[in-house]
Amino acid sequence: MKLINLAFFILPFFTAVSAVAVAEPAAPAFEFKVKKDADVASTVEVRREFAEEGNLQKRACTNNGCTCAKGSAQGQYCGYCNAVTGKGSASLWELEFAVASTHLNNNDPHPDHPGRIHFARSDQCRLTPDSEQRARVHEAIYVALHSAGLPMGPQPICDYMSWFVTDDLTIDPPHRNAPCNSPVYRWHSAEVILPALYFRPESLTQIRVACATISTEFRVAATRTTGLHVHVGDGADGFSHSTVRNLITLLWGFEPQLQTLFPPHRHSQTWCMPLRVDSMYAWRHPDWTIATFLEDMFSSKFGTVGALVRAFEVFGGDRCAVEFSNLDDPMVAIKQTIEFRAHPGTLDGDDVIMWVKTVVGLVQWAREADSSQLMSLMAYAEAGNGEFSITSLLKMLGLPEQVEFYKGKLHPLIVAAENAGREYEIQDLARPRTDVLEEFGIGADGVATRDNWTEDLIFDPYC
Repeated sequence: MKLINLAFFILPFFTAVSAVAVAEPAAPAFEFKVKKDADVASTVEVRREFAEEGNLQKRACTNNGCTCAKGSAQGQYCGYCNAVTGKGSASLWELEFAVASTHLNNNDPHPDHPGRIHFARSDQCRLTPDSEQRARVHEAIYVALHSAGLPMGPQPICDYMSWFVTDDLTIDPPHRNAPCNSPVYRWHSAEVILPALYFRPESLTQIRVACATISTEFRVAATRTTGLHVHVGDGADGFSHSTVRNLITLLWGFEPQLQTLFPPHRHSQTWCMPLRVDSMYAWRHPDWTIATFLEDMFSSKFGTVGALVRAFEVFGGDRCAVEFSNLDDPMVAIKQTIEFRAHPGTLDGDDVIMWVKTVVGLVQWAREADSSQLMSLMAYAEAGNGEFSITSLLKMLGLPEQVEFYKGKLHPLIVAAENAGREYEIQDLARPRTDVLEEFGIGADGVATRDNWTEDLIFDPYC
C-alpha cells in the first residue's frame, strides 16, 4: 500500500500560516524518538514500543504516511531500521502577526503581560524610525525562537529548512478600540516561515512551542488582516492527477460545510475567495449542478493536473481559499504544494495544529480514495449543510479528532455583513502560554534546557 509522504510550512504567525506537505518516496530512516499527543491539546510524552520483529520499532503516533519494505506491515513502524523506505508526510506553514512596541519613557498599558515591548537601546533617546524598530522586533523574535530550541539558520535565509523571520506589510494593526491596543503602542508586522516538516506528532509540537514563545515573549495580536495558510505537498514529484481531481471535487462539493469552520468575514475576503464564487470554473459555469460538475471533472478536458489548476485558479480576487497554482508553475521547483488559506489568523497552537491535521487529512483521503469512494461521498453534496454538516463530513473522512474539536466552534453559513469581523473590536493580546514552555523544558528566561527535536523532521527540498 502506497502512503502519502507529507511535509508542511507555516508562514506568518498571525496573518498567515502555511503548511506544505511533501512526499519523499525513498528517504533514509528518520527520527530516533517519537513524541505522541497524549490528548487533544497535544500534550507530549516520549514513548517507544519495541516490536517483536527484530529491531522494528512499533509506531506510537498517528499514521504519518511512511512506507516500508515489501513484506513489512505498512505504516506501523518507524525509526532507525532497514524496513523504512519513506519518511512520511511533511508540511510547510506561514505565520503572520502584529507586534507591539513602545518607548522606554512610556507607561506600560498592560503591566501584567510578560511580553516584551521595548526594543530600542537603553541609551537611545531619539524616536526610532519604524523600519529600524521593525528590524529590531524581527531580530528579537529570531533570537527568542532560537533560544527555545527551534531550528534556526546561522543567518536569516528562507530556504524552507529552518525557521525564518521576515515582514508582511499587508498586516494591519489591531482595531483602535480593541483592548489589546493602546495609543502608546507602535505596531509592527512580522511573518514567521517554518521549515518544511514531515507530518508527525513531534513536528507539530514545534508549532506549539513557537506559538507559545511568541505569545509569551511578545505582545502580539492576530488581527483581521491575518490568516493561517497551510501548504501541503507530496514530495519533489508533486501530486498525481487523481489526487488533485479528488481533492478539488471534495472541496467544491462540500465548500459550504467547510466554511462553517470560519467566521463569515473569511467567506468573502479577496485573499481567500471561495472556489464556488471566484474560481475560473465558477465564472465559466454559472449554472453548474453537482451532476454537471462531476461530469466535467471526469472528462478529458480536465485530464491533466495543469488543466485542473487553470480551471480552479482565482478569477477576480487575489487568491482562492485553496490555491493549486504552485502545482503548475514552471518557476516553482521547490514548493510543489497545495495551499489552504481560509483559516483566520491565530496564535493558538492547538487551533493551528488541528487545522494542519484537518487539511492533511483531506489530502490523504483524496490521495487514497478511488472513483467509487469519491462518487459515494459526493452523493451527500446535494444534501446541503442543514442535512449533512461539517461534522458529518469529517466523520465520513475518518477524522474523529477533528469532529470533537470543531463541533462546539462552528459558525453560521451567512453572507458577511458590513460589520462582519466585529470580534476584532474586542480583541485582546494573544494569551501567554508559559505552561507549554515549561512542558518542553524552556525556562523563564526563554532558553531551552533540553533538545526537543531532531533535524530529521525537516524535509530537504533540494535533494
